[in-house]
Amino acid sequence: MNYNQFSSQLSKGDYSRSNLFEVVINLPATGFTEMRFMIKAASLPGKQLGEAEVKRFGANFKMANDMIVDTFPITVICHEDMRERQFFDAWISTIHGYSEDSSIRSGDLYRMGYYDEYKTSVSVIKLDRKLNPIYAIDLEEAWPNSMGPVDLSWDNSEESTFTVNFTYRNWRQPTKNWDNSGLTDAGDLDYRKWKEDWGKNEN
Repeated sequence: MNYNQFSSQLSKGDYSRSNLFEVVINLPATGFTEMRFMIKAASLPGKQLGEAEVKRFGANFKMANDMIVDTFPITVICHEDMRERQFFDAWISTIHGYSEDSSIRSGDLYRMGYYDEYKTSVSVIKLDRKLNPIYAIDLEEAWPNSMGPVDLSWDNSEESTFTVNFTYRNWRQPTKNWDNSGLTDAGDLDYRKWKEDWGKNEN
């Protein structure tokens, strides 16, 4: 690809804007349908392949042997009644078995919850400038493993925020990503075909 091809590619369309997104936490919690509008910052997580060194005749070499996924941190804005803070506090408390219910026996306090009862899916959706979804990923079996503090100060009148960190098993791209570029399904991408086409563009 030469400079003219690169310049032509840049001039064909708009660019992705980092502030056009929403995060959907798929929990059946009444009153939290607006949670997607209160998530101030997030990120599209990455992936990393683990390596195993192979020892055979000649020089050693490495092969992929597993996949390592990132954590997923978000920054949450608080309503005046701190409902978002209460929501995540209740979720994490449910995971590690804490409850303020006096009827619960002391032996049942701090008993870890069942994995299937506290995991969920989280969707991260990129939007175009017309607020149409153009790209999305789903975090599978996600749950919050930490909740950060809310900083308070008399010399700061900005909205209160806190961070929540999610862990998850994997993330995947749902079907019909990249519709505008002609690709209809990330699962249909063939690496060998992509490499062949890329080689043609290089010439």
